[in-house]
Amino acid sequence: MKNCVILLLLTLLSATGAFPQDSARNSIAWKPRMVNFTDFKGINRHADDKRIAASTRTKVQMVIGDSLWGPNKDSLTVRVVAYFFPHLSWFKPEAFGNKKLLVHEQLHFDIAELHARQLRQQLATLQLTAENYQKKIKKAHESMLKELRVMQWRYDSETIHGLREDEQRRWNDFSFDELNKLNAFRDTSFAIKVSLVQK
Repeated sequence: MKNCVILLLLTLLSATGAFPQDSARNSIAWKPRMVNFTDFKGINRHADDKRIAASTRTKVQMVIGDSLWGPNKDSLTVRVVAYFFPHLSWFKPEAFGNKKLLVHEQLHFDIAELHARQLRQQLATLQLTAENYQKKIKKAHESMLKELRVMQWRYDSETIHGLREDEQRRWNDFSFDELNKLNAFRDTSFAIKVSLVQK
């Protein structure tokens, strides 16, 4: 099998619109600290819509590189990162300082990180061969995207964009618990094994 470099930029858009190409330079990678009001630097394009007080733009990026490296040429390096985009995220002026709304927006970012960890876990446990690894990785990624979109929608729907405080608390607790359960998969970069045995 030829050694080649595979670069897959597989992205999740938590809302419609284009994202900058250089995620690391134009964004904030998830870490255990809350975003703050000054992180929201985008322009509000929904000034007349009373229902929208803020918008958080996130993406989950997966990069696979250095195909089949190592002593036995049987591993892939993988990096999966949840990003927040300051210049595409915004608060309306009257919402600036509303800590409850900030908590709600933070949880959109946490949900992206939760799905990034779930994808890392799944990739680490896949049975991959030289013949199937591209197909299986793509399928895992597409499944994560679908589940993430559904959860982000459910979150906004059940909390009514953070207005239902009881539901917001429930989602806060859920997110905290689920992130802790997947703490072993918090590292963004890892290696996955690929069997070179022909089947």
